[in-house]
Order: sequence, then structure tokens, then C-alpha cells
Amino acid sequence: MREAFSEFWTDSGGSRSADAAPAVKKVKPLRRRYPRAICTRDGHSDSLINRMMDGGVSPGRVPPPPPGCISHKSSQEELCLTPECIEAAGSVLSKIDQSVNPCEDFYGFSCGGWLKDNPIPEDSSSFGIYPWLRQNVDLRLKVLLEAPSDPDELEAVTKAKILYRSCMNETILEKMDTKPMLKTLRLPEFRWPVVGDGLGGEYRWSAEEWSLLKTLTEMRNQHSKSVLVRLYVSPDDKISSQYIIKLDQASLTLPSREDYITNTSSARAYRAALLSWMVDTAVMLGAPEKAALTQMKEALDFETKVAHILIPYENRNSDTMYNKMSLSDLQSSIPQFDWLGFVKAVVESDADPVRSVASSEFVIVRAPQYFKDLFKLIDSTDSRTVANYVQWRSVLSRITTLSRRFLYRYLDFARHENVCGAAAASHTTSSSGPQRSRSDCGGELIDTNRY
Repeated sequence: MREAFSEFWTDSGGSRSADAAPAVKKVKPLRRRYPRAICTRDGHSDSLINRMMDGGVSPGRVPPPPPGCISHKSSQEELCLTPECIEAAGSVLSKIDQSVNPCEDFYGFSCGGWLKDNPIPEDSSSFGIYPWLRQNVDLRLKVLLEAPSDPDELEAVTKAKILYRSCMNETILEKMDTKPMLKTLRLPEFRWPVVGDGLGGEYRWSAEEWSLLKTLTEMRNQHSKSVLVRLYVSPDDKISSQYIIKLDQASLTLPSREDYITNTSSARAYRAALLSWMVDTAVMLGAPEKAALTQMKEALDFETKVAHILIPYENRNSDTMYNKMSLSDLQSSIPQFDWLGFVKAVVESDADPVRSVASSEFVIVRAPQYFKDLFKLIDSTDSRTVANYVQWRSVLSRITTLSRRFLYRYLDFARHENVCGAAAASHTTSSSGPQRSRSDCGGELIDTNRY
């Protein structure tokens, strides 16, 4: 029964039920074994599926086929009446709309029940089985994370509960407002030039003291955030038994490269909405409004130039992205950046002295032309503009850990012409305003590695 209907979900554009039970006797898909089973006999509704819905057939048992179909014998012993089978069958039946004739609209018949029970949320542009599954997983995680800590539980579980509680204590978040972020922006590596113009003192940014290398390193180490340069470790594409360091182009603020390089009305609206959000965020953290408008426009122009040099998705394949070389060879090829210093700062740890990196270490450079163009662009751009852009991305990665007014401003951006609707789908609203999503704690709202 379950396997038969899973074929229907796949063929009709739906998805297999997420809560189907694992232990159900396999039955060959009805559509393949009984090519005439779905359609009615003589135009009436006496089809296999309808008789199953009307109670003439028990879930877990395939009945004799209609005339003209291949014979299939069944016995009482094939019935599956375990709680798991009954739950699986009930889940399948709940997703069907029995009022629809499958011969006229099979998709409406097979998925209509699910569509009626799951309308698209107001703050989303689309909805499907995977967002639904994500919500249900979040609900289960919520129960687990809100449970009292147990002395015998794993340390990682205890830390996860502490992090969750710190994110969800909105009373303290509202009271603290910008203080946690401003504490970070006082650090030399995280000083935001435009905010420093307004706050001065220990927030003031200095071109002589600022280091792009140190900033990218600390963003990667403290916030797990990659900007401009993405570093990660994964299996070697040609030697899958070995892990290797990989260097690649990073994501942009908006979901798509085309949002920057095209001049359609929607793309212009996306960029205008983004600029407004960037300016408002900087002002809320203490930047002068006029300076914020000027400097954030320059930062967005810089990101647009980065978008132009990104290697398009269609040009990225296993051959062009497999460029294996030593760090010393990479340094010779692109000398404007301290590659060894960057990799060592990210990978090495005092807690694990064995994990050391030398110039002879091999890495896979997945976008060498991008890196060559990137550092040419950086060299020709004012360091203040580069710093403003990088720090904007740093602040963005923590925007949902701030007070409600920052969340309200984010939702204004997310709802503008459905910009980044997939990111907005992780939020819900209530009469009291936007509700913090558990998956947002510490993570950037709009971040894809699609490039």
C-alpha cells in the first residue's frame, strides 16, 4: 500500500509522506502493474482506488484487479494491521481528495487533501512537503531543547540547550537591544567604519590598523561565516578516502547572482530594498544617516562588482573546479593574499597541536579565476568600502539575535516583493509581532552556497 502510493506522489509532483512507517510489505506500483486500474470501468467510479477509499479494500492488501488488468492474488496473511501500517495508511488517505475524479485531475485527487490542510503561510511565497517537514522537526527540537538538563546527558546537548535559552529569552534580548552587537563592533577586527563615524572612540575604524585577513579569519572562527573567500574541508573529489582543504567563492547577500547583474524591474527593486535595509541597520547601530546612505551605497556597488566576477553556476563542473595545488603554488599564482596565514589561522588549534598546516599542504582551489579577479578588485577599491561591506555581512549573520526592532526591519525587507521568500518562510508572525525562529539563532538569514 505505502509503496504503491509513494509512486503516485512522485509521478504527480508531490512527495512521499514524511511520517510513513518503515516496516510495510512492498507492493509493486499500481500504475505499472495495473495500467487500467486508476481509470474507471465504463466511465464509472468503480476504480481500484475509489473502492479502496470506500472501504471495499483494507489498507495493506491489494485486491483482484479490474477486468483487463494483470491478475494478482492476495491472501489474508498479507494484511498489515500493525500500528505503523495503520498510521502510514491514514497518512496517505489524509492527503487524498476523494471528491476529485482521478481520471480528470490525478494531482488534485492524490494531493488535494494535503493542499487543503496546508495553505501557503502569509509570510511565504511557496510551501511544500520539505518546509512542512522542517516545521515538524523544529517542533520536536523545541520540546527536546526546552527539557531540563540532565546530569548524564552529553555535554553537546547541554550546550545546545543553553544556546537555545539564550536565543529565546526575548525579555533580556529586548533589554540588551544593541549592546551585544556593539560589544563585538568594539573589537579591532569587527569595527564597522560607518558606525564608528557616529559613535567614535573605541568604535572608530582605522585603515592603518584594519586587516582583511584578520577580519575574514575571525568571522570564520567566531561566527562560522565565510565572506569573499570560503574555506571548508571535504573528501577529495578524485580520492574520496582522503579529506582535503577546499577554497571557493562565497555567497552574496541576495540569493541570486542575477539579482545584481541584471537590470530588470524586479532586480532593481531587490537592490533598492537591500540598500534601504543596510542603511537602516547601520543607523540603528549608531551610524549617521547621511554617511550610512553614502557608504552603504558604495558597499552595495562593491558587492555588485563581486557578483560580476563570480563564476556562474552553469560554468562550474567537476573538471573546472578541481584545481589541486600546494599552498605555496597558490601563493605564487595569487600573491595579493596570505593564503598560508589564512588557512593556518582557520584550521590550526592550540587544543590540537597535531593539526598543523605547512606551505606544502595541498588544497583544491575551486574558482582560481574568481580569486584572481577578486583581489584585483579589492586592490582597486578603497579599504573603507571593503571593510563596510565585510562588516555588514558580519552584522547580518547575527541580525536575528538582536531585539525585536531589528526583526521587524528584516521582515519589512523579506516581504518586499517576496525578496528572499525562502528565508522568510522560517518565520511566523503573531499579534505581538515576529516570532524568533530556533534555526535563526546565530545563523545568517540569507546565505546560499549555490555558486
